[in-house]
Order: sequence, then structure tokens, then C-alpha cells
Amino acid sequence: MSVVALQDRSGADVQVDVCRDCQAFWFDRYENTRLSSGSTLKLFNLMAERAPAGGPLRQPMACPRCKAHLALTHDIQPRATRFEYWRCPKHGHFITFLQFLKEKDFVRPLTPKQIADLRQNVQTVNCSNCGGPIDLVKQSTCPHCGSPLSIIDMQQIAAHVRELQQPDTAAAPLKEASGSVHVFNWTLRIGRHTGIFRGSSHQELDVDRLFAEAVTAVAAESGSKSLVQAGLGVMIRWLKKE
Repeated sequence: MSVVALQDRSGADVQVDVCRDCQAFWFDRYENTRLSSGSTLKLFNLMAERAPAGGPLRQPMACPRCKAHLALTHDIQPRATRFEYWRCPKHGHFITFLQFLKEKDFVRPLTPKQIADLRQNVQTVNCSNCGGPIDLVKQSTCPHCGSPLSIIDMQQIAAHVRELQQPDTAAAPLKEASGSVHVFNWTLRIGRHTGIFRGSSHQELDVDRLFAEAVTAVAAESGSKSLVQAGLGVMIRWLKKE
């Protein structure tokens, strides 16, 4: 594992472990609940640059601190999105990029219309959770792990970035963002592309465009890429535009 230097909501330093081979994070106890908005966005930027390909994890997994077996744990966040991770009761938990995105409510299931649009362009797509193939002619959930077809939720990400703009609650994240070119640019560029900070009536059009570009990316890879992976790639290309 490698270490990413972040800050918590009070401005204190936090070091999060990243396993790039298995596309996952290790959080010591309470680290994930202490992250500032800017730090969460910094991890999102990391995931976008190294988009998750999915794939089975070796079992059983061991705690990197005490080597005890990690227990698979199912959880639900306040907006009712379900996610899972592997937990050591004494030291922390191990969570894949996709499950972390679910925990932060940055991923949502496709609507029936989006599934229909996807089927017109792609026959098979990889599951964003386990990497297994999904036959879109017959299925709308993964037959291997039961996960629904999902996509990056740009509206929710933009709402999260908007927290950095709030003068009464975001002093520490703003200070952090000003020291990180990636997070600072996310704040400016998501605002420009979605119009959420300006009250633009074209916000939903940008969401549709994101989905259409993700579907095009999946089709170009003959269905070997997951929608979440494709959506991350599309978003980071958008945000790198001058």
C-alpha cells in the first residue's frame, strides 16, 4: 500500500492507505468519517485518474495492523445507499473504490430509460463491483454478485463540491483546497461544467451528456469497461479541459 496525505474537517493531518493493485482504501478507525470535503474530492480525483476495473479480491483478507481476518460488513448510509467493506473491529476497514463511492453517495443505479438507452448501444458490460460480465439482453443486475447497473452521480458530486463554496461551514476545506491544485480545479471546473453554482437551467443536460459519453466509452471497449469506470474517465476528461 501507498499513503495519501489528507486533512480532516478540523484541518489536522490524516494519512490514508491506498492499494492501487486491488483499487481500494484502508481507513484506520474513524478516518473516513473525519475527512473534509476537500479530502474526499482529492480521493475522488485519485480514483478518476486510476479508474477501477473491478475484479475479485483474495479471501480471506487480513488486517494490515494485526493480521486478523477481516469480516465482510454490510452497511447503509443516510441516503439509503447500501455499501460493504471488510472490517477489523480494533483497527479499521478495507473498502474498494466503488464501495467508497457508494458510501459517499457518488454512485446511483441506472434509471429504466438509461438501461434501455444502454441496451441500444452495448450488449455486454462489466459489473462495476465484481468485474463480471452482464448480458444486457437478459439482465439489468449482475448475475455474479447481484449489483445493479450503476453510474457516477454528477449531481451529487457537484452538490458535494458546493460545500466548499459555503462561507459559514467550509473555512477549513477552502484553506485545504487552496493548497491543492487538483481540489481547487475540481471546485472551479465542476461549477463551470454543471452550472450548479449559477443556478443554470442546463444542469440536467450535462448529466445526460455525461451518461451518453460514458455509454460511448463502454461501446468503444466492446463492453469490457464498467459504467462507473467509464463515467470516472469521462468526468476527469471534462475537468481537465481548459
